[in-house]
Amino acid sequence: MTTHKWLLPASWIYGLAVAVRNRMFDGGLLRSRRFGIPVISVGNLAVGGTGKTPHVEYLVRLLHDTHHVAVLSRGYKRKSKGFVLANPSSTAADIGDEPMQIHSKYPDITVAADADRCHGIDTLLSTPQTQSTDVVVLDDAYQHRYVAPGLSILLLEHSRLDGDLLLPAGRLREPWSQCRRADIIIVSKCPAGMSGGDYEKATRLASPYPHQKLFFSTMEYGQLQPTAKANPPATLKGSNVLLITGIANPSPLKAEVERQASTLTHLSWGDHHNFDEADISKMAHTFAAMPEPKIAVTTEKDATRLATLPLPEELRSRLYSMPITVRITNGGQEEFERTVTRYAATGNKE
Repeated sequence: MTTHKWLLPASWIYGLAVAVRNRMFDGGLLRSRRFGIPVISVGNLAVGGTGKTPHVEYLVRLLHDTHHVAVLSRGYKRKSKGFVLANPSSTAADIGDEPMQIHSKYPDITVAADADRCHGIDTLLSTPQTQSTDVVVLDDAYQHRYVAPGLSILLLEHSRLDGDLLLPAGRLREPWSQCRRADIIIVSKCPAGMSGGDYEKATRLASPYPHQKLFFSTMEYGQLQPTAKANPPATLKGSNVLLITGIANPSPLKAEVERQASTLTHLSWGDHHNFDEADISKMAHTFAAMPEPKIAVTTEKDATRLATLPLPEELRSRLYSMPITVRITNGGQEEFERTVTRYAATGNKE
């Protein structure tokens, strides 16, 4: 875990501002709105890397057969402003890479972006095209306290349960004490094969309050998906792989690819990175220099941004995304799904 303790004075100032803001909401000086339909918030305390989007997709798969689900996101780093509703011609620049990922995989549900979540929900419920929405899932909204969700799900990354610091010295957007606002805590990205003792240790570190339900989840990787229709099927096994990532924590994906591939070359950029001509040139030259048989692999999120770029044909025709799904572990799946579906159907968390 990387921290920058020399930035602690700045973290203290930041923490004071966060504390004042939270006290204003807690005391009613700043108002949180409730809505007449179930609203589920998925968020975290840290900046990036906890697996929010796969967990949102889990909720979508769980609910979309029985509800008119809408996913509302800020649409981080999109080039548009205000409320934007995803449509067949949308790109990551229009709605953000994470909403675009969800829209691409689940085109039959409503996906929208709006930095003002209250305005976004109002617009969804007043627009003829989307007014049948009966469940809203808020992506990355734990700090957006102007909406009071009926069910708040907080993700805590397993590898960062102990020792993280507030921004900018660490990655925390809020202090650990603010975990208390959540109804459900999920310790995400748990390694495979955790023992009973490992779960007990993680439970102690997560320190759930009596009113909270605690679950654990792990990420599972699926079969490579072509990013262009003409791309033939491909596998990691036996391939020399160029891994292209622009995410907060590529280490788990890198380890998975490294485990299967013959060789791995990794080009890494920061989370939500906007790839430019220099980046494309670096990808192209790196890939051209690699020996056969070779493929390029990226994340589903990065694929939404790479899709509109002028990649050379050699690279585009061998570019694949690695899908990720979430599985609730330690025997908690039935209870988690029952809690979510009950709330979505009745508005009752218990």
